[in-house]
Amino acid sequence: MSPVIELAKSSRSTCKICNSKIEKDVPRVGLENVFRKDGKEYISYRWHHFECAANSFPDKLIEATGYEILPKEYQQKYDELVEQFNRSPFDFIPVDQLTDTQLSANIAGKVVRIFKPKESTDREGNTRMASVLQLESNGT
Repeated sequence: MSPVIELAKSSRSTCKICNSKIEKDVPRVGLENVFRKDGKEYISYRWHHFECAANSFPDKLIEATGYEILPKEYQQKYDELVEQFNRSPFDFIPVDQLTDTQLSANIAGKVVRIFKPKESTDREGNTRMASVLQLESNGT
């Protein structure tokens, strides 16, 4: 599962990198932590300050969900990280300029950014490269 960005709901969580409290309403990044207890599986999050995550694991941070809730200053930092780590061979391409071979889904909108390609293996064991697109709706 992708890391999660959210505004801290209280001041009780502690950053797992710097060991300082994460203040309420400050952006934090959660990495999923799965553990077993008494034969049951539980999911929790290991929380980090946004800045600590950006410095320690920027490659995971750029895959996080929750960008839209970030204050503008954090969105700018996030965008800078994406630019820094986007080593994709792709340029930002408006959807109406995509070729039929590039267009493999019904997409309505303008491509805002393309994240770096990731290698993945499907159920049959085939390996392929895939990129995530962030789109801006054109109202259709």
